[in-house]
Amino acid sequence: MLHEVDFWQATRSLDRTWDIMVPSVLVSDIEEFLNANGLSFRVGIEDVQELLDSQVQKRELAISSTADFNYDVFHSYQEIRDWVYDFAMEHSDLIEVQDVAFSYEGRAIALM
Repeated sequence: MLHEVDFWQATRSLDRTWDIMVPSVLVSDIEEFLNANGLSFRVGIEDVQELLDSQVQKRELAISSTADFNYDVFHSYQEIRDWVYDFAMEHSDLIEVQDVAFSYEGRAIALM
């Protein structure tokens, strides 16, 4: 069961808050486990996919320039890369972009 739980933020101390994401099919099992072990919990985000979908809808208007980039919503990897390279082109006298590493998923990590 725990291999299906995504630990978003964990601490090294058991007396601190842990942020986890639980698949909907496991919610009742996890709640039962926490209650049985006297661990308090609260739901921070009821439905992560619903939240992401609502943010995607908010950004569906095309980004016409780097000045229009909305920092308050989730952006896809490709949207962020497009913004980085567009911003660098708009400010080519000051900025240069280089891919300096790769993420765990094999995606390039850019440095401005």
